[in-house]
Amino acid sequence: MSESKFRHEDAGAETRGRGASRGGRRNDGYDAFISYSHEKDSVLAKALQSELQAFARPWYRPRALRIFRDETSLSATPGLWPTIQQALEVSDWFVLMASPVSAESKWVKDEVEWWLRHRSPDRILLALTDGEICWSGDDFDWSTTNAIPPLLSGVFSHEPFWIDLRKLRSIATLEQVDSKEQPRLGDIVAEFAAPIRGQDKDTLVGDHIRYQRKTRRLVQAVITALTGLLLVAVVAAAAAVAQANNANVQRQAALLQRDIATSRQLAANSELESGRDPQLAALLSSAAFVVHDTPEARTSMVHRLGDQASQRAHPQKFLSAHAGVVKTVAFSGDGRVLAAGGDKIVLWDAVAGTQLATLPGSARKLAFSPKGNMLAVCDQTKVTLWSIPQRAQIASFPCGPLGSAIAYSPDGKRLAVGGQDITTIVVWDIAKHVKLATLAMPPSPASPSEGLGIRALAFSPDGSLLIADSNYHGPVVWDVDKAQLALSLSASEQCGVLSIALSPDGGIIGAGCSAHSAMIMLWDARKGTELARMQADGDVDALHFSPDGNTLASADSANHVTLWDITKFTRIDTLKAHTDAVTDVAFSPDGQTLASSSDDTNIIRWKLGTRSPLSSTSLPDAGSPVAFNLSGNLLLAAFAKNRSNASVWDVIRRVQVAKLPSEDSPLGFTADGRVLVVHKGNFTVWDLAHGGRTALGVPPAAVSVGGGPYGARPVALSRDGREMATVIGDGTKLVVWDLGRDIQMATLPAPEGISSIAFGSDSKTLSAGESGGPIVVWDVPHAKKLAEFPVDTLGGSIVTVTSSPDGHTLASLQPAGQPQTPSGCFGCEVILWSLDRRARIATLAGHTFQPGDVAFSPDSQTVVSAAAGEIILWSVAQRAPMAKLILASGPLVYSPNGRILASTSRNNAITLWDTDPASWRRTLCTIADRDLTPAEWNAYLPERPYRHVCAN
Repeated sequence: MSESKFRHEDAGAETRGRGASRGGRRNDGYDAFISYSHEKDSVLAKALQSELQAFARPWYRPRALRIFRDETSLSATPGLWPTIQQALEVSDWFVLMASPVSAESKWVKDEVEWWLRHRSPDRILLALTDGEICWSGDDFDWSTTNAIPPLLSGVFSHEPFWIDLRKLRSIATLEQVDSKEQPRLGDIVAEFAAPIRGQDKDTLVGDHIRYQRKTRRLVQAVITALTGLLLVAVVAAAAAVAQANNANVQRQAALLQRDIATSRQLAANSELESGRDPQLAALLSSAAFVVHDTPEARTSMVHRLGDQASQRAHPQKFLSAHAGVVKTVAFSGDGRVLAAGGDKIVLWDAVAGTQLATLPGSARKLAFSPKGNMLAVCDQTKVTLWSIPQRAQIASFPCGPLGSAIAYSPDGKRLAVGGQDITTIVVWDIAKHVKLATLAMPPSPASPSEGLGIRALAFSPDGSLLIADSNYHGPVVWDVDKAQLALSLSASEQCGVLSIALSPDGGIIGAGCSAHSAMIMLWDARKGTELARMQADGDVDALHFSPDGNTLASADSANHVTLWDITKFTRIDTLKAHTDAVTDVAFSPDGQTLASSSDDTNIIRWKLGTRSPLSSTSLPDAGSPVAFNLSGNLLLAAFAKNRSNASVWDVIRRVQVAKLPSEDSPLGFTADGRVLVVHKGNFTVWDLAHGGRTALGVPPAAVSVGGGPYGARPVALSRDGREMATVIGDGTKLVVWDLGRDIQMATLPAPEGISSIAFGSDSKTLSAGESGGPIVVWDVPHAKKLAEFPVDTLGGSIVTVTSSPDGHTLASLQPAGQPQTPSGCFGCEVILWSLDRRARIATLAGHTFQPGDVAFSPDSQTVVSAAAGEIILWSVAQRAPMAKLILASGPLVYSPNGRILASTSRNNAITLWDTDPASWRRTLCTIADRDLTPAEWNAYLPERPYRHVCAN
């Protein structure tokens, strides 16, 4: 029979060295050796070993007996026999698990044979697990006995000790024995343990019972003690957790207050830096928002983006690729490329504001050819022509060491350059690379040899004339073809001309003077007569006319770019964003953008016009906004006069997606995306997907009342589009209607003359502004009055009432009969009311015309009011204006996420304003074109680890 027998060193082998056993075994030996068939009796052998080791064991000893039981597969690894032999040599007793299978096992036979050869058979104990053992006289009856090896024939002088374990063969462990068999099990273990331990069975059983009782009492005591300790620990842990949670709450509250304070301080620092370093101010505003979204951070960001009413231009982007000063900028003829020169020459994508290429060398002056395919670069010794498409040099011409003047003729065939002699100008044929003319500047009245080189050149529109100047001369006009001086203009003695410019039509010559006079002088180019003198702020180092010739831009040493109205010879605006002297300016070909360079290493791309950075886009000929759908992607619009010609616009794609019949007056979107309209005096809903109309059962109104959204009864939709409120009957009842189920939810009493109604945050409250008196807030489910705010209308009527989404604040507009505001306007205030305190909390004055609409942002932090031609964004927390947007008016509609504000603008267009603070931060980072440096961070946030404000 094949046999697979597994043997492992006994788990208790580490305890060798203890005192001698009762049986007299050696200190490092075993009390017994178990020989068994792994195939048949491995589980039972393991269980027997465990019970023998635990029987009558004091709690403080790991085991009562040390038993060897081998689990290693000797058939697979016969080289382990020496280990078995060593175990047999140090064992006092031999326990044979007897069964027919073990009787046939080679390894069991070898173990029995070794024991018979070296030990006494009196030390053999038999445990019958299967088969039969039968003793007959002086030996086993081998005709019946089949559970032990024949090697034991004639070995015993009397019947050996053996115990029947056949009833226990089917169990996995001895613990699985039925409770009825437990006494018998204990008796079996005691029968084995008694001879091995050299004690009588009764004494051993008594010891076992005594030890068990002691152990139980000890365990119970330990459990009681541990339970007490556990209860103490649980209570202490609960207290510690509570304290930790409280400490964590306090720590989080402290961190929050720290963040709020830091955000406010950064916003204040941004305001302080705005006049000195607008680029840094923009980054500090962004940092304030990143640290914590406070009202001060939002207001600061809006201020940095530019108050539309205060400037005709705003920084669109800082371009910061230069390590040193930037001396010159120029746009290509198509406006797509902006070249900047100084310590290096960089080509920029003029629209995206990204770098296109860097050309080798430095530049004191740049000029694009009329077609924009070539760039002339003037440095200290030469003028180099570069091919823009190929990024390659194609020619070079010598120039003067002091002069930095270059100019292309309108046809692009000639190039005028300040000559190597500081008083001459050379006109070159670009294609042939030959001189066409050398023009000598007239001598200075003070000294014939005195001069600082040719500083500026400009061709007339027809290319026949060349205007030039140097430091100590006024502008001179040359007839290029004749190489003769055609006109000499006299500048003021205090002028010290530094720059010149020629208007696009060739009619006006401008000259910028040094700081001695800090003037800009203008002449009639044809008559040579002086037209005007305009006072600048410092050395006027550069001049440039706009393409239409109506505006002149100047760059000066006072760090300013100034815009001048040439039709009136007056200052339009002073653009302050550079932190060092401005060295050059250039208009884009379309006149919408101005570029300026500076010794502060920055180039600024200015956006001209009155369009605010907050204005994202417009929907042409859409009329006025009515409402957004719940997802915010669709905008319902109509012409405001009679709410006719309604349409639906996709604000993402900026396209019209639906048009309603002209007789329908739109009111808003329902919760399921249908459009609520008034059709011939009745409320109906339009299904945009299928085009069907469904009439609602709302009772009609017998009278018309003023102040309604379309000149009739006032109507309000809940924020989720599920309910509608309106006046019914004779105008003295307010009904709240469930639009989804088309049923009446509530009827509220109301005095005649309600001019405005608005749902609260959860549609359970309704605010109503009455024509002659108070604002009333109703509990809709219980049809009872919650609050009443007395208003002295002075004979007028409340125009609009609206509730904040968080349910804490009401805003109302007052009638024209109210007292005059500081701005000189009657009834131009926005009143804020606290619903919690039932009191008036703020009066917002700033409009120059009486506002007609007011709305809260979805986060309730901003309230917006609209008058004729102006919109003001107010900070609710600060009770102060954030920005004024001009050329815009109501109605005002916020998208559900608060990122877009829709308003009416000129020519029946709808303007979509960017009202997302996170977008404001991204825009400021785009404008700044860099992040806060570690040094700047440490200066303003010294106790915080550095983090990116403009990560991408």
